[in-house]
Amino acid sequence: MKIIYQNDFNQRIDQYLTQNLEKSRNQIQNLIKDGFILVNNQKVTKKYQLSLNDEITIEFPEVKTQKGIQGKINIAYENDEFLAINKPANLSVHNDINLNQDRTLVDLLIGNKIKLSTIGAPIRPGVVHRLDKDTSGIVLIAKNDKAHVELSSLFSDKKITKTYLCLVQNVPKTQKGTINSPIKRHHEERTKMTISSHFDAKPAVTHFEILQNYKYLDTYYSLLKVNIETGRTHQIRVHMQAIDHPIVADQKYGNQKTNQDFKKIGLKRQFLHAASLEFDFKNEHHLIQTELPEELQKILDKLTIV
Repeated sequence: MKIIYQNDFNQRIDQYLTQNLEKSRNQIQNLIKDGFILVNNQKVTKKYQLSLNDEITIEFPEVKTQKGIQGKINIAYENDEFLAINKPANLSVHNDINLNQDRTLVDLLIGNKIKLSTIGAPIRPGVVHRLDKDTSGIVLIAKNDKAHVELSSLFSDKKITKTYLCLVQNVPKTQKGTINSPIKRHHEERTKMTISSHFDAKPAVTHFEILQNYKYLDTYYSLLKVNIETGRTHQIRVHMQAIDHPIVADQKYGNQKTNQDFKKIGLKRQFLHAASLEFDFKNEHHLIQTELPEELQKILDKLTIV
């Protein structure tokens, strides 16, 4: 990948690339340090000042090929066309350049010799959609290419009802609510998303309903049922933060003091779970549901119901 710097003012190379690539500043700096980013075919430092017509060459390191790994997979539903996996937290769905994990859901699927569609191979074969690493819940996996295309169309056509459970800080003012706020990548912290009215922000709609209110220490919390019409990166997490109800233990968008308080009672991951998917596929209605993971239920049991 080559970029010609066309600004008539000097700018640090790490700042410029962070603004123009979907990479964090730390990732850019590591690529510079390891020699994957050159300027005029020369290695530079992160503080290098770009000048007009400088040629930036970027060679992204190879992503680890998905491999077979033996391990338990929790299958919530399976038929001849697809299966629904109840993914635990702290497990990436697949590898990419930002992750290069040694163990992913796709690795486990391959290791268990589960038939997968070739779409997305070799990095994400069979993966119809994904969840964040620290979000647990249902992930659909296609067994053949035809099913993969059809299931992907259901998602893009908004014909799949996606329901999540999350614990948020503070109690919403209304029992039910809707957040309709476009989302785009953060202009400085490229691994984060943000609410924006900019023209390139993508529409994002989130509906929520209070299921139960709790108190812990001197703060109130609400367990919410959340449905999303769209599936933007970090959508629920960003929308909840935007209305001052951040998800508990969310390290990227949450309240750090709250995160520390819950860490003391054993919460080691964000309190967000993809609880169910409901859709029609080949003239058959599917409602695939999972229970709240044990580690999250134990946290609720330690709170006071109000």
